[in-house]
Amino acid sequence: FAAQFSRCKYATRSELAIRTAIFVLMTGILSACGGGNTAANTSSGTPPADTTSLSGTIAVAAYAGVDKDIETTCGVFSVENNAIDDPQYITNPVTLGGYISGNQGSYSNRVDNPTVFCPQPGYVADMFDFFQVVLVENQELALSVFYADSDDAYYSNPLNVKLRLLDPLNSNAEVASIDITTEGTNTLTIPASQDFIIEVSATADSSAPALYTLSLSQSASAGLSSKLVSQLNSEFVPGEVVVKYREPETAPLAKGPQKSVSRSAAHSSNALSNTLARFTNLAKVGDVGREAKLLRMDANALASTMSFDVSNVMSAAMKDKWRTLKMIEELNEQPEVLYAEPNYLMRVTGTINSPSDIQDANYPQQFNIPMLALPAAWQVSSGEGVTVAVIDTGIYSNHSDLNDNISAGGYDFVLSTQTEGDGTGGRDNNPEEEGGTIHGTHVAGIVAAEGNSIGIRGVAYDAGIIPLRALGSDGVGTSADIAEAILYAAGLVSAGGQRLAEPADVINLSLGSTDASSVMEEAIEQAVAAGSIVVAAAGNDGNSQEFYPAAFEGVIGVSSVDERKSRSSFSNFGSYVDVAAPGGTGSDKSYFDGFQDGILSTVYASEYAALRGTSMAAPHVSGVIALMKAVNPALTPAAFSILLNNNENPITDNIDMPGFSAADNARFFGQGLINASKAVAVAAEADIPDTLIVSPAQLGFVGGNSEAVLRLSNPGTVGDLQVESVTASNVALVTVAPAGVLVDGLGDYNVAIDMQQVAGNTASASISVSYRLSGVLQAPVTVPLFISRSAVASATVGNLNVYLVRWEDLEQAQNNGDDLVDIYDNVGGQLNDGAYTFTFNDVPPGLYLLEASTDNDGDRIWFDRGEAVGGYPLLSESRLIEVSEEDLADLDFEVGYPAFFSDSSQDLSASRRHIGRKAKDSSENSFQ
Repeated sequence: FAAQFSRCKYATRSELAIRTAIFVLMTGILSACGGGNTAANTSSGTPPADTTSLSGTIAVAAYAGVDKDIETTCGVFSVENNAIDDPQYITNPVTLGGYISGNQGSYSNRVDNPTVFCPQPGYVADMFDFFQVVLVENQELALSVFYADSDDAYYSNPLNVKLRLLDPLNSNAEVASIDITTEGTNTLTIPASQDFIIEVSATADSSAPALYTLSLSQSASAGLSSKLVSQLNSEFVPGEVVVKYREPETAPLAKGPQKSVSRSAAHSSNALSNTLARFTNLAKVGDVGREAKLLRMDANALASTMSFDVSNVMSAAMKDKWRTLKMIEELNEQPEVLYAEPNYLMRVTGTINSPSDIQDANYPQQFNIPMLALPAAWQVSSGEGVTVAVIDTGIYSNHSDLNDNISAGGYDFVLSTQTEGDGTGGRDNNPEEEGGTIHGTHVAGIVAAEGNSIGIRGVAYDAGIIPLRALGSDGVGTSADIAEAILYAAGLVSAGGQRLAEPADVINLSLGSTDASSVMEEAIEQAVAAGSIVVAAAGNDGNSQEFYPAAFEGVIGVSSVDERKSRSSFSNFGSYVDVAAPGGTGSDKSYFDGFQDGILSTVYASEYAALRGTSMAAPHVSGVIALMKAVNPALTPAAFSILLNNNENPITDNIDMPGFSAADNARFFGQGLINASKAVAVAAEADIPDTLIVSPAQLGFVGGNSEAVLRLSNPGTVGDLQVESVTASNVALVTVAPAGVLVDGLGDYNVAIDMQQVAGNTASASISVSYRLSGVLQAPVTVPLFISRSAVASATVGNLNVYLVRWEDLEQAQNNGDDLVDIYDNVGGQLNDGAYTFTFNDVPPGLYLLEASTDNDGDRIWFDRGEAVGGYPLLSESRLIEVSEEDLADLDFEVGYPAFFSDSSQDLSASRRHIGRKAKDSSENSFQ
């Protein structure tokens, strides 16, 4: 995941929402690596003669934007974007940052230079922001809100922010709204394709200042704001609700099983009576078993007015389903209700025959799933009974898409009391993520996010995850901690008096360095000998230097490919790469447009974000191995290596990048792209049922991109699959044509969009694939199309500050327990044609972090949640750069606002901390 310089490799302290904080000390010789570098003390005096200049360009992430009335300079805020009749026009898609506040005052944590006069050294009231944009039906609108002042976060002062969707075609009538009182992400789904006004407002005199990010997803079929609302498009009986009540907490009235059952039944009957009294629009229809009840809403309840009824944009059937889900939400809030859910409609099939049967709400955004032929593999294996140890930053165990798959035996191996972050004084049995890191939870979700109706689906969605925390709250980890975690995962050592009942079948290491640590190498040798299959990321430096632990003997080294099966430009390559998997698109590619650029996975307690890197590629392979192990428990590391290198019956797909030799492609991808269907078939020594694989699950046409390829394939070997037709919902807008010779209708199809047919800037359409399986016509597969010809005239994230952080300053803050780190130097990014340029002069030799952030709330603390952020070389990974005698140019990276989507409206503030950086010299900069 990271690279190294000299003896160590680190990445930045990460208190950002989107970036992960992975510092990996790979030598183990020093408890902290500052003593091993050559950085000079430059806090004062004349720079030494052998100084260096650093320069580069910071690209603005695709379709980024900024609220017009953020801070401009020195506590002065713009007064634009405050009137509904003069809204700020934005593109679709977009992820923009903004500021909102119902009060004015002074920051408790603002850092200022007393020699610089600021006419308004605090925050101002900004109660309204209005944006106008054309939205697409079922598109997802997410608002993430964060405290601007740490005291407000500490005391949980009210936010009182409202998100409203208004209809400008109907006197600005409210279509939907969400009241927000706590930090976190809230999501709305757009009910119709039309022009809308988005209002973000704060209650006067009672709302704390806040930063926010507003995201419009590039998906026309994403999840909604809660587990239930995300099922709006699921099939269920409108007006019917299944309710089960909690068991009584007191002991049974009398001994004996019959008496206990009677008390439970009496309790359920009383709870039902209370429900029917409280909700007079419900009536009992019947019993479901002994404890659950089937209730039905009356006609008046189904016809009642709700927020979506103001605008006539929803069908009658959809309104009935919406009202049913709202009733279910209210029932689930009752203390006596164990659960309330829709009365789902079930189909006769018992297997997943197509992506249309996969109910996870954000599945269409997972281009990585059909790319690996996973829907076919899932007909034979889901990974049940297999465990994968994720050695990383820990895990948010209460994530609603992970918690049922977290196995017992998790442990925190972080020994350093300076970096543990949980205040326990060293190692303990609590592997929760701390300090804002999200990497471990993201990796775990790729491996085994649950197969349900929310969020995403992991590769081995029934496998168990053993979370082993070896990287601390600021991402610091040592080779000794990691090695101990590897030995524990393999069942070879105890930790805290506990030992795994069964060794982990697979060990995932999404971390690394160019340092070859002996203690880690020995731990891996022992783990492999004990039967655990070890998988590691190949690294993100875009070069062929050997990267460890991926380059160790016996480790499966994984490189990264993008959505078009090309090598991700950031991915390392070399002879140590064994196999490739999806990891995201490099920013140098023309199709790096914000659409399926990263791997969507779990973060925090109920949110999802897309990250890029070989760290994301490795867990795909770990998950596929878990699928294989589930059908072949005897699979050993040696056996898997034999299968991986068996060219006669491969478990991979060959990748031939045009213009490269076979030797080059072998260095890029090893044996090729892992194919889950082939791998499971070989492991099980059995056929895979015929399965239609449609890849990708959705298509996006953004800006000037008007062409794409849709691939239909059948990895199965049983029965008979025949594609009947591939048709577009709007033939004037969408053209679908075979790209070559088709067999049984399978193959590649060219999809083209006539942008002249797009009314306005955005549109939605779909492609329907009709097919027969063994002669029986199946339910068609629908591929959503997201179409936007919006173009960003001058991409910007606002006033951007670029800064250098010395390793010794970071280390000192870490040792002192400081939340804020002194910045060695900072300059204003100069905006020109959608990119920022920067230059640092007179930089002494040493190790530095190079990062960038806005300061939209004017508190002089960078890297707050809700700011636009970036780090060299990737947004999701900053690493140390070595400054010596030669000038360094082309230090190019990207900056953007974090985008989160949520399947739950629960409060997430408890799982986060408000930490930032302060400038050592806080004099005002001139921004352009």
